[in-house]
Amino acid sequence: MDTRTSRRQVRWSHGTVADLLVGRNNSLGFFILSGILVTRSGVRLSLGRFLWHRGLRLLPGLWMCLFLTAFVAAPVLYWRLHGTLDGFFGRPSGPWEYLRANGSARRRCRGRGRPAGAVPRTSTGCSS
Repeated sequence: MDTRTSRRQVRWSHGTVADLLVGRNNSLGFFILSGILVTRSGVRLSLGRFLWHRGLRLLPGLWMCLFLTAFVAAPVLYWRLHGTLDGFFGRPSGPWEYLRANGSARRRCRGRGRPAGAVPRTSTGCSS
């Protein structure tokens, strides 16, 4: 393959340096603004009320994403892989276990605090 062609393809697939810097700056701006707004909300309210408001804002979105993953995306992918949905809903690591294991938004370290057969979750910041 011609090296000029491959470099051009890489350039277009990953963007230019300017594109990457603009995206990085936009991400930094988002997180700075988000941090300011969350901090202002936390200072204005008591800790319990702040956590209650954050939960009311974040958990419904989490639950909707979990529901769509468990009952829309996962069945479609299972059907494409197996050609049928037989056995999908009755599996020990099926959609109900997925919702139960992930619905509380509790952070659990890998290998600890999970029942056998639970759907694996990625975790960050956990020490072994």
